[in-house]
Amino acid sequence: MTLRMGLDVKGQWFIISAVVITSFFVILSGALRDYTAADFLPVASSSEAFYFENVRDMLKKSVTNSPPCSAERNLTEAIYYTTSKMASLGYIEDVSYVAVDCSQKKYSVTLYIASDRTKKNETFTT
Repeated sequence: MTLRMGLDVKGQWFIISAVVITSFFVILSGALRDYTAADFLPVASSSEAFYFENVRDMLKKSVTNSPPCSAERNLTEAIYYTTSKMASLGYIEDVSYVAVDCSQKKYSVTLYIASDRTKKNETFTT
């Protein structure tokens, strides 16, 4: 009878040790979860540069691809469109322009885009 009782105790210790080891690994994986998470901040900062370049190109094309008499109107419409689009993405866009030579479609444009992480400002001529 004592031999049989010793075998039952070994089975209980096996179950208890399996539960303890499993619990240890679950707690360890929970503690290491933050260290294995991907950091997407560099991707986000490069997407801001991507948006800035796209807005700048769109403003330039709105002037160069339009007839001289409607270049300013097309630029104003492009500014309205990009400002609303960037606002829907969570960016603040401020654009100002000065007509250098309307007949030659030359405008001096100042573009400013900001988010909670970065700001970018540039003045260019179309």
